[in-house]
Amino acid sequence: MEEYFDIYTINREPTGKKGVRGQDLKKNEYHIVVMAIIMNKYGEVLITKRSNNKIAGGKWECTSGSALAGESSKEAVIREIKEELGVTVTIEEEKPISYFVLDDAIWDIWVVKANIDIKDVKLQHEEVDEAKYVNLEEITNMIKSRIATKTIEKMVSLHKKGFIKIANK
Repeated sequence: MEEYFDIYTINREPTGKKGVRGQDLKKNEYHIVVMAIIMNKYGEVLITKRSNNKIAGGKWECTSGSALAGESSKEAVIREIKEELGVTVTIEEEKPISYFVLDDAIWDIWVVKANIDIKDVKLQHEEVDEAKYVNLEEITNMIKSRIATKTIEKMVSLHKKGFIKIANK
């Protein structure tokens, strides 16, 4: 089944057009992608290992995915966590803490404070193969070893800027 998403300008103005997953957008067309930094009460981050059948398979990332047509960024991040991890979360904030633009995507970054027990996680194996909590030292080692995606690097950047506080050990 095809997935549709709304197309926006760089300023997040809806164009009224829809895009289809897997098809290239035209110049100056963007879609919203969400990224979840899921943090427990200890300041550790829940990350997932991408399924080997996906682009960048086997790399560690923050839970992320495209907002579907008609879906808000907040609704998308809650849905992506439910789909990929099998858990339902509540997000107090109304806006993401940051964003970045990469190619034809505007990436909204959400901090999700949730004490999810790993044994309660039910992975969507088409998307992810593994999930675990990590601290800053482990994350830094993953980046050095090149087994992490750009989302992990963005998360560390937010830590360095003081937007989030990841436990060091």
